Amino acid sequence: MKKGLLISFLAFVVAAMNAQPPGPPPGGNPNPKMEKKIESMRIAFITNELNLTPSESQVFWPVFNEMKDKEKAIREEMKPGKPVEELTEQEANALLDQQMRLREKETALNREYTDRFRKILPATKVLKLQHAEGKFRRQLVNEVKDRRNRKERPSKQ
Repeated sequence: MKKGLLISFLAFVVAAMNAQPPGPPPGGNPNPKMEKKIESMRIAFITNELNLTPSESQVFWPVFNEMKDKEKAIREEMKPGKPVEELTEQEANALLDQQMRLREKETALNREYTDRFRKILPATKVLKLQHAEGKFRRQLVNEVKDRRNRKERPSKQ
């Protein structure tokens, strides 16, 4: 019963957020409302894909969000300080070395959180999580492409 209410609530939140205006143009600053919408969609999608129980959700989501925050920080570190075209050869080499170190850090983070998730969820759900994240990203990219295509092609009347 609680699971049904949770899924119904998340579906309502996602539906309500679809009525929001589109986000900024590509390369623009992130729209906080759009980020919240995407996060709500991610929660609903992963909860559904993993078939999380309320007790699993309560323990899982804080750990998952902590991991995502750390991944985001690593990705921010990977960004070059200036456009690649403006880098000297020496700066480019230093950036490549830094990116390799950060990818190793990312792998260590992935290993750490996989172990933590195994303590919270059955291994089958941990595997499903990895697949669900990729599936969610693909679905999100496809939705953005569809919206762009609809904007580029005016409807026939």
